[in-house]
Amino acid sequence: MKLRQGELCPIHRQRFCCGRTSRNSAKHVLKWITIGSGIKKHAETGLIRRSPAAMRRLLTEKVLEQKNCCGICHEPFTDAREIVADHIQSRGMNGFKRNDDESNIQAAHVSCNNRKGSS
Repeated sequence: MKLRQGELCPIHRQRFCCGRTSRNSAKHVLKWITIGSGIKKHAETGLIRRSPAAMRRLLTEKVLEQKNCCGICHEPFTDAREIVADHIQSRGMNGFKRNDDESNIQAAHVSCNNRKGSS
């Protein structure tokens, strides 16, 4: 049976047994600092993460800044549903090391972003 993080073990009546470690001792825990509404910055690496709402606000700004044109093919947008956020310097699949910094995001067509891939 898999135990949740704060759940007591039915055998040992402890939270940190049977292969579970305390949250403080885990090495993979990242330290994020909130720097704005929906925006967090990693204390050590400086990576910036944005919530979906903050990313939508940034994407709206980028569309206006790019004069309603795709950042990859430079063709105008015809439908708002085809606009997505594109990371200029992507960091691979699953976005573990993604950087949502304002200078690393551009508005792009879905098809252009898919053609570009994560390289």
